[in-house]
Amino acid sequence: MTDHEQFVAVYEAMVGKFDLAELELLTQRDLGEKLDNVVGQGAMGHRIFQLIEWCGRNGHMKKLVRAIWRAKNED
Repeated sequence: MTDHEQFVAVYEAMVGKFDLAELELLTQRDLGEKLDNVVGQGAMGHRIFQLIEWCGRNGHMKKLVRAIWRAKNED
């Protein structure tokens, strides 16, 4: 899977499936960062985009994928 394909897959797994509170919890609990310290303000889709970009730049993509799976399997 290319980086672009991975980005698209992660984005599609998140967009429309997390509200702001869930995204804040996921970021703090699973990535050890406050969402507002990692991404700027804006529409949810853009914040998710920024979070994925940040994870890619900082070596946290595997953590993010595990966090998405965990969050969606807790329901």
